[in-house]
Amino acid sequence: MKPFDKKNNHPWPGIAKRWTNGKLVIGFAPPVDNLETSYQSPVDVIALYQSPFSGVGGNGTSRIKPFQAGPSDFAFVPQGADQYCRSARSGELLYVACPASLRQRYIEEIPSAVKLDEPTPPAIHLDRHKIISSLIRDFLLSDGEGGALRAEGLVSLLMTDIFQQLAKRQGAEKKLGLGVTKTKEITDYIDSHVDDDLSIQVLSQIAGVSSFHFVRMFKTETGISPHRFVMRHRVQKVKSLLANSKISLADIAYRVGFSSQSHMTSSFRKLVGTSPGRYRKSLGK
Repeated sequence: MKPFDKKNNHPWPGIAKRWTNGKLVIGFAPPVDNLETSYQSPVDVIALYQSPFSGVGGNGTSRIKPFQAGPSDFAFVPQGADQYCRSARSGELLYVACPASLRQRYIEEIPSAVKLDEPTPPAIHLDRHKIISSLIRDFLLSDGEGGALRAEGLVSLLMTDIFQQLAKRQGAEKKLGLGVTKTKEITDYIDSHVDDDLSIQVLSQIAGVSSFHFVRMFKTETGISPHRFVMRHRVQKVKSLLANSKISLADIAYRVGFSSQSHMTSSFRKLVGTSPGRYRKSLGK
């Protein structure tokens, strides 16, 4: 059994849940019995182990040897690397698969000697493994609610933590921060473009930092992710339109930048505690 089906863009066997946008794939794979794979990875794959996983394997030019991964570990296989794995039962895992060009973009933006261009063994601990895993699970369970903006944020958080973990191992971790002035510039831009199709790349360019660092720097300053910040502001605009106009819910969703009325309703309910329709009725509109 091969862990990547080129036709369906499946980076692992036994796929249970996945979200795709072009060549970016985020997914969950359940345990698989009698796993044996031998392949050359057509994409970069980052695996976050959710349960113990042991067997024998090797990647790149490393020799075949026993391995054991824990539920807070990660592994990375770069595009083009040879991979072999054999296990009586694989571990449950979350994964991100993307073209090498995305990883290379991060590497070029990182002011560090750390380079993620070789396979990593599966037994490397990730400090924020539990938090990132929870965010990825929520994203998948919501069927990709938030789309590319939220997905890019998740990938950026994951890669940031991986690079910082590797930097720690080299004694080269760097403290990050946006600062009050730059944070206000970003939040003002979001306020005035909240109905646009915002992206991490656009916001990081305005901030004058790499997209690799932007998500964590923004969250450090504001306490919430860029995606959640944007959702809060969109919901505030929805509340204003509900209170001061008779525009239909579908038109409001379009004007405020939601991908659909159902996406608006879901986000509104999470933050306000009721649906847009009931909120409007409570105002007597």
